[in-house]
Amino acid sequence: MTDASDKHAETADPASSSMGKLARDLGLYTLARFGMVAVLAVVIIFGAKIFGVAVPVLIALIFAVVLSLPLSMLFFKRLRIRVNEDIAAVDERRRRDKADLRAKLRGEDVAE
Repeated sequence: MTDASDKHAETADPASSSMGKLARDLGLYTLARFGMVAVLAVVIIFGAKIFGVAVPVLIALIFAVVLSLPLSMLFFKRLRIRVNEDIAAVDERRRRDKADLRAKLRGEDVAE
């Protein structure tokens, strides 16, 4: 192939890798949060049965969501930080591509 297509392939890889990493980390974080909600709901339902109280599933899920918000900040801190870093990397890449496109539209020579 030509040098131009090789340069394009090299510049496309970091963006797709950043997006793939973001998607993977965001998926893991989402699954972890849903898992925590499910575990908390089960604990609430069966914990209430110990005391002879019947808690509806919807109420248990609502309490589980409320409880999981602060708990996920503690237990999934490393994963949340990775997601934030991935978002920053993708956002930086998007800003750089946007600036390059604007420079090309103005007719300026863009350093690659």
